Amino acid sequence: HWDDLGLFWQMTRQYIKPYPVCRWAHAAIDATRALCLQHGLRPEDIRKVHVNSFHYAATLFAGMPDTTSKAQYSLPFAVATMIHYGRIGVEHISGSGLRDAAVADLLKRVEVNEAAKHSDRFPAGRWADVQIETVDGRQLESGDVHA
Repeated sequence: HWDDLGLFWQMTRQYIKPYPVCRWAHAAIDATRALCLQHGLRPEDIRKVHVNSFHYAATLFAGMPDTTSKAQYSLPFAVATMIHYGRIGVEHISGSGLRDAAVADLLKRVEVNEAAKHSDRFPAGRWADVQIETVDGRQLESGDVHA
């Protein structure tokens, strides 16, 4: 196993996660964040969030988490947290963040489904797309996002 010493550098294949949650949720988080920033959305502007992602991301924990582990593996919780706070930090996935009533309310408006086009690209890529329905009737779409 030393044959590639000095030739293969594992460092070039590493990444730093921008959010303290499962990497499988990051494309959906990025898509949601972009839509919220682009359209100046606040939680009260949002009627429904539709997330389409690959199979494994779509099967992550769906409810309001009561532990840090569940919070790190809940795509709807991550999306709701991003919408409400504009970021996801350690404080959101632990302690009082697990009892955040505003995030819990928003989480009820997040629906996650598998999209075959995204599943077909996994594991080479982690893709998602997001549609947000606003209370004033707009239908906003992110397009396909890779993370």
